[in-house]
Amino acid sequence: LEAQSRALEEERRRAEDASRAKSEFLARMSHELRTPLNAVVGFTNVLMKPREGLLGSRERDYLARIRDNGKHLLGLINDVLDISRIDEGTMDIQLGQVNLEDLVRSTAAQLEGRLSGSRVRLSVSFPRVLGPLLADEARMRQILINLVGNAIKFTEDGWIRVEVAADLETGAPLTLRVVDSGIGIPSERIETIFEAFEQVDGSPSRRFGGTGLGLAISRALCRLQGFDLSVESESGKGSTFTVRFRLASPPRPE
Repeated sequence: LEAQSRALEEERRRAEDASRAKSEFLARMSHELRTPLNAVVGFTNVLMKPREGLLGSRERDYLARIRDNGKHLLGLINDVLDISRIDEGTMDIQLGQVNLEDLVRSTAAQLEGRLSGSRVRLSVSFPRVLGPLLADEARMRQILINLVGNAIKFTEDGWIRVEVAADLETGAPLTLRVVDSGIGIPSERIETIFEAFEQVDGSPSRRFGGTGLGLAISRALCRLQGFDLSVESESGKGSTFTVRFRLASPPRPE
């Protein structure tokens, strides 16, 4: 038994070392990739500034494609960097009083541009009385962008709603829900979509891009703040992602 215990302990140590090495590699590579990509996006913006007679419409279109694809790659790299920080336990959380209505409205306005030309409607709703939320505002915005962005990706026609619920007596925020009428999630995928690099559509011919990190990051950021993120869905009938604020006591701000 003692030999078996030592072998198990050695195996656990090796697994932890491998995981730590992977996270450190991802973090280093993410930083190395971000520097040249920031330069690509920055200098493309400089070239796109109006200069009479220098650029035709075709050239401006090409530059816009370079810029947009550079921004997309930066987003993917930031996701990889976030997941490595979460794995290492170095993700920084700064708690403070958050006006949830302001955060939801401004984030929804920011994301409406993604719906330009689509047949999808985005709406928000709030209780009559809504108090402040003890949370990390930047991380809550990141969670909301991930959830609404996910709904936009998988809803081709219909609607997306962001709903906030609060205690009727105190106004304390209870839940934030992102509800959509999109393609939904097959029952066999429900348990796996919060795992890193998992996709709703895991087939080789899948229609939707992305790294599959957004939901894993969102759940981890919720838990770091003392919240919980869950999903209810049925294939072909849309999805409801729910952030519950009072299932656990949030850590006290330092």
